[in-house]
Amino acid sequence: MTHRLKQLGVKTVVALGLGLSAWTSVEAQSLRWLTVPRSTFRSSFASDVSADGSVVVGWYSTQYNERAGFRWTAAEGMRTLHPIRPYFHAYAWAVSDDGRFVVGELTGTVNGAAFRWSEQDGMQILWTGDSRYMGVSDVSADGSVVVGQNHMKAVRWTESGGLQYLDLTATISTARAVTPDGSIAVGFVKEYSSSNPVAVRWGFGGTELLPRFRDQSSHARGVSSDGVVVVGEHWSDSLCLAVRWIGTQVIEVLDGIPGWNSIALAVSADGLVMVGYSDNGSSNDVARFRAIRWSQTMTSPVVMDDLNVTYAHLLTPGSVLLRARAISPDGRYIVGDGYNAATGRREAFLLDTGFPARGDTNRDGRVDDADLLAVLFAFGARGYTNEDINWDGSIDDADLLEVLFSFGSGG
Repeated sequence: MTHRLKQLGVKTVVALGLGLSAWTSVEAQSLRWLTVPRSTFRSSFASDVSADGSVVVGWYSTQYNERAGFRWTAAEGMRTLHPIRPYFHAYAWAVSDDGRFVVGELTGTVNGAAFRWSEQDGMQILWTGDSRYMGVSDVSADGSVVVGQNHMKAVRWTESGGLQYLDLTATISTARAVTPDGSIAVGFVKEYSSSNPVAVRWGFGGTELLPRFRDQSSHARGVSSDGVVVVGEHWSDSLCLAVRWIGTQVIEVLDGIPGWNSIALAVSADGLVMVGYSDNGSSNDVARFRAIRWSQTMTSPVVMDDLNVTYAHLLTPGSVLLRARAISPDGRYIVGDGYNAATGRREAFLLDTGFPARGDTNRDGRVDDADLLAVLFAFGARGYTNEDINWDGSIDDADLLEVLFSFGSGG
């Protein structure tokens, strides 16, 4: 297949794409509440989404105060990831970009356990520790690298090397997110040079402290595919501000709802779309939180929007999107938790923003010659960029065909 596509040449492939344009249509927006099929269900929370939006993971609670992780797909609905003995609760925190692996933690005894689950292997214990000081945060695109904390120290687990500690100098450290290839992690350290937590990036060069304002607290929670863009929060006097770091020198405050605290929890692969929430401190969660998105193009500044305003047409009266917790690599799919007025419960949600269309590598609203040429010129290269449309780590025939079959969609 690869040889045949290369023989076709750029002009022939572009012509084929133009011929396919009549088959396509603009992709619609949608909002899905992920209701747990149990009468005792109390609330659910979505924590991550696969690259194509087909798999969502999270956890739900019951009136008996149980916690259970879940893996949701449109075809199968919600599958419960039950805790194994001697643990009582399971939390699913992240999913690999291909949707195969789910990672999370088991708690309910003095000790806790980090796990990785797959259809083929079931639940695999990665490491154990005191449940108060251990946890899992993120997983690489192919599921081979997991990051989190153990014994109050940031850790990175790999299939080939097992458990590795990222920082043994700080009193407390946690890894919150990892790049798709598993090479760079971000999080925070405490008492590294002061008593306040400091946002950091771990890579092959060791620990990098990210810039701060007047030595106040900062946390890193999300990272772009190349490790250059990091998002999180920074305290400034009495207000928590969502921020974005670019490289090691630039810290940018992201506007939230005026007067509210804001936190950025995740960022798209190219660093241009971020999600999180604003918090006014109210005692009523429905009034307290609002799901927020920050986005920009290559030529425009960052714009903040309240997802409840932008996608009001998808919400039933009284329903509210409270916190946006994760975003797909292309920025199209957003998951989190909200209040579903139809059921009267806090529920996980999956928001398909409809943008960009599948194959729109430059995010200009159209799948056209520019996208086709971008994939062709990157053909054979390492993936985890916008040209790696199926997010499998390589730019190949599958990505080219995705563009061809979507050619002409968009504005």
